[in-house]
Amino acid sequence: MNTLLWVVALLVLGLAVMVLEVFVPSGGILGFVSILALISAVATAFLEQGTTAGMAALAVVVLAVPAVLSMASLKSMQLPATTSPSASSAITRSKSLCSLAQ
Repeated sequence: MNTLLWVVALLVLGLAVMVLEVFVPSGGILGFVSILALISAVATAFLEQGTTAGMAALAVVVLAVPAVLSMASLKSMQLPATTSPSASSAITRSKSLCSLAQ
């Protein structure tokens, strides 16, 4: 596989996992994987394609990361807040226990 294809694939993977990190609570694991993929893309571009491709990959990362994070954050703010099924069932149980106690 062409190394330039690896660089592009790692960049896309890193940005996609970064968006996923905004929506899925993973304790930072997805963020770590995202940063690792982006660093690997830049390092591969520098080592295999040369300085010009490395600087281009670095510029893409520097410009795309804030843009992708801000778009994902804005989208996450537009989603309705929901509770997990276990939390809602716990609330129902506590309400029924309070009514029994009265």
